Amino acid sequence: MRSFSKVQILVDNVNSWIVPYLPNLADQIKQLSYDVSIVHSEFDVVEGEILFLLSCEKKFKKLFLNKCNLVVHGSALPRGRGWSPLSWLILAGEKKIPLTLFEATDEIDAGMVYKQIYFETSGLELIDE
Repeated sequence: MRSFSKVQILVDNVNSWIVPYLPNLADQIKQLSYDVSIVHSEFDVVEGEILFLLSCEKKFKKLFLNKCNLVVHGSALPRGRGWSPLSWLILAGEKKIPLTLFEATDEIDAGMVYKQIYFETSGLELIDE
């Protein structure tokens, strides 16, 4: 068994663009022999190893119960801190979009950065709103 066995994916916005992709993401993680659960409220988070915070709309006050609390953010942090960075980059005409994986902390978008990658867009990837 792996050193990290319990993985939780928290998406607090049930209308987020990412929600339809969550079952596939969970299945891919399960194939790596992890126990995976998808939760939609900070109050549903239980003690575990890894918590992914994806497409979250608010800051959480509850202390994290997991050893590793990771956020995926659509900017090249520390530049682009705040909400909806991906939309703002596309609206600004950017075609090469950064994604940052970092550790969640009490301060918004301020944790240790683990990895940054870039992907190309056509510029038409905005959500309906």
